[in-house]
Amino acid sequence: MFFDFNPTSAGKTAVGAMKLIERRHWQKGLLVPKISRVLVRESDPATVDRVINSSLRSLGCAPPLYATLSNDLSSWFRGGGDYALVEDGHNELLDNIQRSALLPEKLLYYAGLLSALGFFSLSLKVQRLAREKIRGASTKTGSIRDWIRRLQAEIASGNKSEAAYSLENLRRLTQLNSYTRKAWTQVQPLVSYVNLWAGDTRRPHTQSSDQATNLVIGPGPINQTFLNRFSGIAEAFHLAGPGAFDFHQFNTDFGLETGGLYTNQEDLTLILRDPHGSETLSKYNFVGVKRSTAGELSNLRAVNNAAWLFLSGHTNKAIFATLDIFSNSRFPVFIAGVSFFSTEVNYRPSAIRHAERATKTDSTGSFGGQFDRCGAFASHNLFENRAILRNLYHAGILDGDDTFRGVMKLSDTEYARRLDFLYGMERR
Repeated sequence: MFFDFNPTSAGKTAVGAMKLIERRHWQKGLLVPKISRVLVRESDPATVDRVINSSLRSLGCAPPLYATLSNDLSSWFRGGGDYALVEDGHNELLDNIQRSALLPEKLLYYAGLLSALGFFSLSLKVQRLAREKIRGASTKTGSIRDWIRRLQAEIASGNKSEAAYSLENLRRLTQLNSYTRKAWTQVQPLVSYVNLWAGDTRRPHTQSSDQATNLVIGPGPINQTFLNRFSGIAEAFHLAGPGAFDFHQFNTDFGLETGGLYTNQEDLTLILRDPHGSETLSKYNFVGVKRSTAGELSNLRAVNNAAWLFLSGHTNKAIFATLDIFSNSRFPVFIAGVSFFSTEVNYRPSAIRHAERATKTDSTGSFGGQFDRCGAFASHNLFENRAILRNLYHAGILDGDDTFRGVMKLSDTEYARRLDFLYGMERR
């Protein structure tokens, strides 16, 4: 109830309470797994059918249309069907959704399901409808939660002025009493991001390295000419996965200083199983880990800076790494080897990931299962991840190599269609 509170109106608070009850009833009654790679890669067809059917019912899909869409999506999951037919079949549903009053959470869940099944352009359309309903809710009921979601929606849409407007309304509602001020304390990552996006890069100058050049290096193909520009002047911050975490030789070859390593708890656990994992990790200035509470390393840094920025999905390593570098007064930041999976090759040979020694991915990052990449992309929500860095790129406080610049310049529609062609239509 805390975030559904409107401290200026008892009536609007009551509306917020009703919406809270509806959300919890829907979530409890849905009884389906989270959208993930596991859902579409390992679930049996009956489970996926249940997810499809319950999602369509939650959207109020009329019986004839429900039967058609359910059959089309189930057939597609089983390896049949026609991609364009599924897309065209959703036109009526999208039109109905636009005119109806639906919980945005229902739309975001269905958008995730569409991405997991490879329909990224459709997913983007549903996400945009969800954002519109969130904007409407913020102006009608205006609870603290409504304005948080409105702010997240504007970040995903790239609307800087509307994000600032949402933040100001959130600030106003949370400064009225000691109860609401607790919410303001919790959403400080949102405040910091909007300030950064707006160009407020002022930080206490407590570090001698404030003016250092900081290079975030992802797992994708690297343009050596680009890296040579940073020889002798840049500190390298790498994004690590299991099987790709020792970058000292890489840095030596390119004349880069070894800085921090960023990973997540799952990958850290796998890295530490490597016979040389602990020794290698100890050579970094720090190991930044998303939402980590583990104490396996003396140089471990828990990074919890991005969850509040998302309407749905969760952060890629490039996101929380970049935001963490900025938060520690380090400007400027350049990014290489990150394409947000908009290219055929996502992992260079030296950065191929593996979960165990005998299980490696291909150059796209796939372990080989049907919808393996699509499911992973859906659980992260690539659109929102890309938007977080795209906003900073267009604000002029972030740059990168030609590949990174290329994907930053794509519109959401162009980016979605690229994902459709690379992964969705091929069920990758």
